Amino acid sequence: MIRVVFVLCLLSLVTSCNTNSLTNLRLSQQRNRWLDHNISAYDYTFRLYCNCPKEMMRPARVLVRNDIVTSARYLDTGEFVREPSVFARYSTVSDMFTEIEAMMGKNVPVQVRYNPLLGNPEFLVLGFVDTTSQTDWWSLNIENLLIIH
Repeated sequence: MIRVVFVLCLLSLVTSCNTNSLTNLRLSQQRNRWLDHNISAYDYTFRLYCNCPKEMMRPARVLVRNDIVTSARYLDTGEFVREPSVFARYSTVSDMFTEIEAMMGKNVPVQVRYNPLLGNPEFLVLGFVDTTSQTDWWSLNIENLLIIH
C-alpha cells in the first residue's frame, strides 16, 4: 500500500512539473545542434499564416549570409521583396530561436517542430487563438532549407 501511495505521489509530481522547463531544455538542445553545424550560408522557403495583410503571407525564398537576411524573392513571381515592412518579417534561424525564447518568457503559447538533423525550427505556432473574436497568432513554415557554404 505504501508503495502504491509513493508511486501515485511521484506521478503527481512528474505530471505537475513545469512543461516550460522541458520546452526550454528542448529549445536549448536544438539551438546547440544548429550551432554545432556552424552554418553561415543558407536559404529557405518562408510561409507565414497570420491575421495580417495578404502581402505579408506571400511565400518567399529567403537568403541568409553570415547570420543576416540578405535578400528574399517571392515564389510566385521571382521578384525581389522590396517593401521594408514585408522584408522585416524574414528571420535568420538564430533570430527564430531568440523569438521562440522571448515568447516563452512572456508565457505566450509556443508550438515548435525542429529539424531532427540540423535542429532549426521548421514549423512554429506562436500566440493565442481566440475563436470568438480576432485571432492573435501566427504560424510559420520553414521549408526546403538549403545549406550553401
